[in-house]
Amino acid sequence: MPFYQYIQISLHAGKIMTTLMLPNSHRQCYQEFKQALEELQVTVSSDRSEGVQRFFQERVASLTADGIDPSLVSRWQSVQTEMHKQMRLLTVDLTFFQASRQLSTREQRQKQIVSRLQTLIGYCEVLVTGET
Repeated sequence: MPFYQYIQISLHAGKIMTTLMLPNSHRQCYQEFKQALEELQVTVSSDRSEGVQRFFQERVASLTADGIDPSLVSRWQSVQTEMHKQMRLLTVDLTFFQASRQLSTREQRQKQIVSRLQTLIGYCEVLVTGET
């Protein structure tokens, strides 16, 4: 069995579902990144956020399309691009969160950070499970 599977289309609850299966090495990387995001979601801290940002730059952003079925590369690149955009926005949100002085502003920034983390976790889930 190859380390990736071709795109599959199935009917689930009346909707057409597309399966995006990536190489095991990619899925493992996204799984680890997802866990780091979930930990950051529980405790927003500058140390933890720097670790997540470093992990993204060193491991996730550096992934290539090698080993991905050519028919899936475009979809994978789209998700990668969205994740990169969300990470840049998360960095800005974290900077504003750390600089905020008023409790109401801090709470608002924290809600935005959690929302952004949930979006990133969702992207990871799609890439780990293959369900799009």
